[in-house]
Amino acid sequence: MNEELLFYRKVTERRVQLNDRTSSNFNVRAKLYIRTAVIWGEALTIKRFQENDFEIDLLSDSEIVEKVYEIEAFLEELKAKYIREIEPNLFKNVIDLDDDWKARATTLVGKIRGIVQKAKMAENLREPIFRSLNDLQSQLDKNRSTVEAISETWVQLMRAIGCGAREVEPAVKVAERLLKDRATLEQHQIEEKKKPPSLPSPPTDDLD
Repeated sequence: MNEELLFYRKVTERRVQLNDRTSSNFNVRAKLYIRTAVIWGEALTIKRFQENDFEIDLLSDSEIVEKVYEIEAFLEELKAKYIREIEPNLFKNVIDLDDDWKARATTLVGKIRGIVQKAKMAENLREPIFRSLNDLQSQLDKNRSTVEAISETWVQLMRAIGCGAREVEPAVKVAERLLKDRATLEQHQIEEKKKPPSLPSPPTDDLD
């Protein structure tokens, strides 16, 4: 396992949720999270953590949030870079879609597109997302789907967030929901294929 991937796994063990920052113990957990990133960053010679000119215990509330955002952005960059190692089960074969799933997936793709369209971001970040969405919609229109197509949209969204386009964060949750829904459908199809074929009913004797 390389240094960046090990860093990702170790630091995510202490991950905090920014939407919990109003809780009474958020700062304590956030400082532990920051400290973990610094310790493992230094131990694994991660360039971004080689020089730290701040004292964790002296950080203000706003500085704590800022540091957490910085670590989160870096972790998302690493997840996009090593998505195949971090989420190996996402990359499987093509599956056929039923009409209900296709309709739900098309709706979710539309939600992502709407979020990205309204988000304030550079066009060189927006365009790759739209290309990935177009490729995904093309597959859906053919009643087929690959994890790679959905994951490519997720990767492009994470790249945009890593570059500061935080307004697309809701789109990431939609893409992750799409991945989970697809995994559920695929598992259902696998289980259906495992079932033995039903045998015909035995003929009944005609007693009349």
